[in-house]
Amino acid sequence: MQFKKSLMFTAALSLILAGPALGQYHEKDPADAGIQKLLGAYMTAYNGGSIDETLALYADDAMVMYEGLPALEGKDAIRVQMAEALANSPMLELESMATQSIDENTALNMGHFGISFETPAGMEKRSGYWMSVNVKTDTGWRIVHLITNSDMPMVPADM
Repeated sequence: MQFKKSLMFTAALSLILAGPALGQYHEKDPADAGIQKLLGAYMTAYNGGSIDETLALYADDAMVMYEGLPALEGKDAIRVQMAEALANSPMLELESMATQSIDENTALNMGHFGISFETPAGMEKRSGYWMSVNVKTDTGWRIVHLITNSDMPMVPADM
């Protein structure tokens, strides 16, 4: 099991590094329709403010890595971060760029996201890319690993 997770992580990292090239190549993968359904359900649940419906789209042992935050392991950790994020009334848009099956029950997906949310200074918008490792279950596709990065420029650390 650990070997398969390492293999999936390595494949996922390869997709992230190849991001710009993948944006130009979008051949339909057998898993693509199921992943598109997962993304639609994710946006509906998240934009509707439903933590439970959004978390239901993750595997129980999911790991999420958002840029600039420690890795979140398991639904309980993801729930805490999601509750904080949803408090700012975000609106999320996801655009899949590439889906690649590893086998009939595992697929990688990469895409672009945009998110708008309220801040004390007004609405703020951010965008970036995500990569996810997904598994097919009896109830549909679920997110096992999710990694995001931002289009925002890096801010130099104070020395």
